[in-house]
Formats: sequence, structure tokens, C-alpha cells
Amino acid sequence: MTTRPFPWTTTAVLAVTAVPSLAQIAAPALTGALERDPDLIRAGEWWRPVTSLLVQDGGLAGTAFNLATLLVVGVLAERALGPGRWLALYLVGAAAGQAAGLVFGTVGAGNSIAVCGLAGGCAAALLGRAGDLRSPGAAPAQTAPPQTESQTAHSGTASAPAAPSQAAHSGTALPPSKAAPSPLKALVRETGPGTAAAVAAWYALIMISTAAEGVAAIVVGAVTATAGAHLVLRRDRLPRWAPALAVLAAGAVLSALANLHGPALLGGLAAGAVLALTAPALPRATRTAGRRRPV
Repeated sequence: MTTRPFPWTTTAVLAVTAVPSLAQIAAPALTGALERDPDLIRAGEWWRPVTSLLVQDGGLAGTAFNLATLLVVGVLAERALGPGRWLALYLVGAAAGQAAGLVFGTVGAGNSIAVCGLAGGCAAALLGRAGDLRSPGAAPAQTAPPQTESQTAHSGTASAPAAPSQAAHSGTALPPSKAAPSPLKALVRETGPGTAAAVAAWYALIMISTAAEGVAAIVVGAVTATAGAHLVLRRDRLPRWAPALAVLAAGAVLSALANLHGPALLGGLAAGAVLALTAPALPRATRTAGRRRPV
């Protein structure tokens, strides 16, 4: 039976972030007391770059989005990269985003810049690995040559069921258990580096909409979300550098628009590339029958 380690790091950071983020809904003054304010930081309130990661400035919808994406991207990143690299990339994204906020003079709050660090790192994690975005479990299985009747009788084993092509030729339908899983079920099952990188690229593209306002934000969000969805669902057909290219493009666009998510994405991408090229071996995330299997 295959098991995956519990994402303790993601759970802990999510809990620490969720408590003040939800408390600010009942006490809005909490946001102003903890948010990033470049003038107040320069005046000596040095703690604000840290506390501003624990509250959100996007209202109820922004809070729900930031916490949900922390959960999704965080779990995928922790299973693909391990808790140590998770923390490193989260902190790199936060540091890059906060530094950009000081340079751009951006007042605000939110943990999305730290999640951008995770996204950039996940996208870059594949750069040090051979192959494509497909998880090992998604690779096509090798078909064994058919046994002759004498071999079957000698081995005492029953013959294997008919192949899909044979079933189709004979006019019989495959049993439900043999049907191919839906793309959504396949995405849930495959939580390896390829899936994490594709979802991270999706998140990075969606963040482009944060640089727009009003109707433009809705249009840009719909376009980027659709493009990212195609990237995730067709990840088995893409080269391993595709997610990194998507994150690079999103980071460059956002940086050019003086949006602090851009430097956060680029910082995570750079840190992830360094980790991938200097320590390309990713952690083994599953254990099956007493032996470990990479995802």
C-alpha cells in the first residue's frame, strides 16, 4: 500500500497564517497594525515585513484565495521537494517580495509573495532532472509478451485478460475498473515534481491578474487561468522547462509593472534553479511494501 508523508510544514505555516488572517475580518484594525508600510518600516517598525505575511489586504475573497493556494501549492511543493527546501523557497519568496515592496513603495499585506517563492522553486525543480513533466506513475506500462498454452500450463497461472484493442475488436466493453481515470483524478493521484511544477506555473500565470483592476483583472484572470489549466492537464506532453518558462514570463511581466509578486516569482525561480542544479536528487515521497518509490 502506498502512503505519503503528512505535509507538516505546510500545515504549520497555514495554521500560523490563518489565525490572524481570519481574526482581521472581525478586527479590521489588525491589518493596519501588521501590514507592510515602507515609511513605517524605515521609521523603525522593522517587524512589519514579517507580520504582513500573516494578514491579508484583499478582503474575504483575497484571504480565501491566499489560504487556499498556500494549501494546494504548499502540499505539492512539500511532497515534491521536502520540508527543508519548502522553507527555503518560502522565505526567499517572502524576502524578494518584501524588498520589492520597499523599492516600489507598496503598502499592503498577504502571504502570496511567499507562495510565489514556492511556485518559482517548484517550476525550477525539474531543470536538474531528465525527462518531461510526467510522474513516474504516469509512464506507459510495458506490455509482457503473451504466453503460449504450454508455458501457461507449465507455470500454472491463468492467462491475462484481453488487451483493450482485443476487447474493442471483439465488441466487448472494458470493465469500469479498467477505464482511464479522469484528468482531475489523475492530477490528485500524481503529486510528484511534474505535477507540482505544472500547478506552480498555473498559479504564477494567475498572479498576472493582480496587476490589473476592475474588468481588466477579471479578463486577464480568466485568460491566464485557462492557459494555466491547459498547461496542467497536458503536462505529460510538455518538456520539463515549460513551467519554468511560464514562471519566468509571469515574473518578468509583473516586475515590469512594479508588482511585488514578480520579484517574488523570480526569486523563487532562481533559488529553485540553484537547488536543482546543485542538488538534483529530489526526496522520495512514497513508501510501498517496505521500499521507497520516487514520485
